[in-house]
Amino acid sequence: MRELAMRFLNGGLSRRGFLKGLMATGFSLAAAQSVVESFRSYAEAQEIPPELLRPFQGEAGELIAECLRAAQVKYIFFCNGSPQGPILDAIVDKPDMNLVIATEEGQAVSMAQGYELASGEVPFVVTQGVGVPRQVTNLLNAWKDRSGMVVMVPRTPLDTHGRDSFEDIDSWLDFVKPVTKWRWDIVKANRIAEHLRHAFKLASTPPRSPVFLSIPDDLLEEKNVRANVVSQDYFTVPVRVKPDPGQVEAAARMIVEAKSPVLIAGHEITRSGATKEMVAFAELLGIAVTRERGLFLDFPSMHPLFLGDFVANMRYPRNLDLIINIGGQFPRMTEAAEEDPLQFLPKGVKIIHARIETEDLARLFPTQFSIVGDVKHTLRDLTAAVKSMLTQERIEAIRRPRLEAAAKFTAMLRESWRKAAQARWNQSPMPWERVVFELDRVMDKDAVVVQEIADNKRTERWIGYGEEGGRTLIGRTTGQCLGWGVGAALGVKLAWPDRQVVSLQGDGGILFGQTEALWTYARYSTPILTVVMNNRSYDGVRRRQFAKQGKQAQLNKDMSAYLGNPDTDFAKIGAAYGIQGSFARDADELQAALKKALQATRDGKPYILDALIERTGPGANLTWHPPFTIAGIRTRRV
Repeated sequence: MRELAMRFLNGGLSRRGFLKGLMATGFSLAAAQSVVESFRSYAEAQEIPPELLRPFQGEAGELIAECLRAAQVKYIFFCNGSPQGPILDAIVDKPDMNLVIATEEGQAVSMAQGYELASGEVPFVVTQGVGVPRQVTNLLNAWKDRSGMVVMVPRTPLDTHGRDSFEDIDSWLDFVKPVTKWRWDIVKANRIAEHLRHAFKLASTPPRSPVFLSIPDDLLEEKNVRANVVSQDYFTVPVRVKPDPGQVEAAARMIVEAKSPVLIAGHEITRSGATKEMVAFAELLGIAVTRERGLFLDFPSMHPLFLGDFVANMRYPRNLDLIINIGGQFPRMTEAAEEDPLQFLPKGVKIIHARIETEDLARLFPTQFSIVGDVKHTLRDLTAAVKSMLTQERIEAIRRPRLEAAAKFTAMLRESWRKAAQARWNQSPMPWERVVFELDRVMDKDAVVVQEIADNKRTERWIGYGEEGGRTLIGRTTGQCLGWGVGAALGVKLAWPDRQVVSLQGDGGILFGQTEALWTYARYSTPILTVVMNNRSYDGVRRRQFAKQGKQAQLNKDMSAYLGNPDTDFAKIGAAYGIQGSFARDADELQAALKKALQATRDGKPYILDALIERTGPGANLTWHPPFTIAGIRTRRV
């Protein structure tokens, strides 16, 4: 769908051709017509009233600033470089657009993505060409998370490009091709506005993605550029596609007839604002809910129907006969199933998969119904279809026993988690569950947690997320590239300044080039509480390596995962940027530190809490590491 839409919007495909192409990819006629209709306002190039078209003549930097205003951009996420001067000159005396400076390119991208995830707006990022390689990992995270943004980088002047001159390279576009929807090198100043409009349109159209523009330094310096500036509203493509009624009715009948169904809640639910509809649909027939390995918590975590992560061999419900995946991917498979994906799911299980992103439908598993549409529309239509097929008495007869069984099972799960943690509850270093429990006690009821911690630390088991008006969970990014969470939390706070934001980090993750973001925290007085779960180890890496029973496990030696020696003090790193912080070794110190932290954030200041937690898994107590030192290979004391 993505390629077809781009060709259609670029004028390379007729309306009829677009319709036929969509049907060839699996769309029903009704769904394809709905997609075409949603694109119509842009594709038919409606006439723009003359009063909304503003002729521009002036400097290139000023033109870029005017285009950003037309796109209603409030913030520029920025990493320094000399050629960006014309853009800065254009906004230096204009208070309507603020600069958010990062000292590292990747952090500028993660800040922009955090802003996009919270606000839904498409952010604008300006870095320097030579910084492109540093930002690719967080562009990958944004790509995997379906986050739209426009990134612009100045590059070598046209006059010297291709001569191996200062900072010259054949093309920065090649670096970002796998992680962007569209990328372009602007070579004519009078087309800057056109390319920016196109970039913002593509970045905002679902499925979203980063878009990348490079521009020669000398074009930025041009003084007499002529162009037309038009509101970005005329280049916005809403994609609120209704599903095919026939498919919805057939899928609803399959759901009604299923004896042991389960739901998977995916990220498109949050993106579409459909959590309320998802809860209503699950409760209608008492269907248990799992989650994809997702960016958001798309279903209330303390709801009696919520089971947590989807796994291949579900303990509940037994004898699974139907999976209904709403708005998400299928979770990561077991290693045994990687060679043959069909081993991942129970034999004979049927699948209904509904989402807007057609490329992921019926990708690996035989799928009875692939329903294309906005998930809010789909959930509403499925709910209505089920209700039309059953009397209220029949609905209650199906719903009640399932709900009672699910509530009993989820209560048992929560009690087992509590008991497992209780034996270690008061120890030092602390269990990670105790840190999350203490956070839950003091956080605001509508707090936002931006997390980048190991996959086995399931904060949703201890913190209630997803209720209307309640707490929100963002992260871990589905891209899984470390070095994301600290910057992303700042972007979230920028979008939601009146909500408490907690950045929950692992020590390994924050060491992936994220301490640079603390400069931005301090410069902009960013009241975020950053909690570092510090076990001085990459537990997940060691656990997975030792599970393979290789020579490291046999010799009980951990070559790379131990992060002690030196024992990093993250509170002191924060102090280097003028940020207050504390180090907590046990629950008493943690509680005292949290009081200080909350007061600091209320006073408009960031705070870092370095919480020492236990290591877990095979080899957890190992502190051995290879004894090699650089000092030891010297032949002179220099």
